[in-house]
Amino acid sequence: MLNISFILRTGTFLDHLTIVTHTKTLHKTMEMMYEMVYNALEEVGLENTYTPEDYLNFLPWQS
Repeated sequence: MLNISFILRTGTFLDHLTIVTHTKTLHKTMEMMYEMVYNALEEVGLENTYTPEDYLNFLPWQS
């Protein structure tokens, strides 16, 4: 798994992260990733500047 908090701490440019997941697991994946990004933003003091939506883009897998 990508260490988002490391990327934010080092100031590395991260435009956004696109995640493709199966529809049946989409909600759980979204919840986990939003929490992970928010925690990383809090850790580096950017939670009032950015939101997880600024970094994440979810695409459901259509089989």
